[in-house]
Amino acid sequence: MSTHQDHAPTATPGLGLDWLRERILRLPRDDRWQALARAALRDDLYAVRAALTAEVLQVQGAATDSAEQVRDWLAQAGPAASRCLAVLDDVENDDRTDLATLSVALREIRELVSGTPPGPG
Repeated sequence: MSTHQDHAPTATPGLGLDWLRERILRLPRDDRWQALARAALRDDLYAVRAALTAEVLQVQGAATDSAEQVRDWLAQAGPAASRCLAVLDDVENDDRTDLATLSVALREIRELVSGTPPGPG
């Protein structure tokens, strides 16, 4: 099982979201609605990455090792970060790549960044 600390993509080092982008890009777009849903998820991922980057920089300040900044920020987030990382690991290690699964992964990241506790499904 991989851990997100092992990945180091440029937009979100230490969290490892490149695999999520790749899964989103693999979603089918056989019709207009599938294409729109795929594009919406992709745009959501970019927005979440930007928000995460801004949050980490606001809390951690500018430093040379961005992966370390993200790890420190995740450590400060405590149980919320643990929950988010567990969900991301589950999704990453699941063979399914569907709209529902990827939407849940993005929601977890969004809630971690916003500090909003997850609501009932």
